[in-house]
Amino acid sequence: MQELESERLISVNWNNEESKPFPAQICIMGRNAKGLLAGISMALVQQDVNIDSLEVSSTVDGRSQMNFTVEVRDAAHLYKTIDKLRAVENVTEVRRGTSIADD
Repeated sequence: MQELESERLISVNWNNEESKPFPAQICIMGRNAKGLLAGISMALVQQDVNIDSLEVSSTVDGRSQMNFTVEVRDAAHLYKTIDKLRAVENVTEVRRGTSIADD
C-alpha cells in the first residue's frame, strides 16, 4: 500500500491514550526450593511484567503456592508470560487465577 501513493498516506492514531497495563492474576505451584522465587521474578522481568502483589503459602509436602497480581499489556502478553513461567526450574504448575485446587 505504501508503494502506491506514499505522498497521500498519513499517520493515524485512533485515540490519544497510551495503552495501559491491566491487572491479571497468576497462580504458581512449585517445589519449595532455593531460588524458586528468584527464577520466577527473573522470568517476569524478562517478559516486562510488573508485580503488583504476591501472596505465598507453603504446604506440608514441601510445595509453595504463589498468587501473583501482575500488570500485562493484553491477553497475548499474559499467556506468553504463563508459558515462560512454566519453564522455570522447580515450577510444577501455572494457572491464570488465584488458586490451584489440590487434585
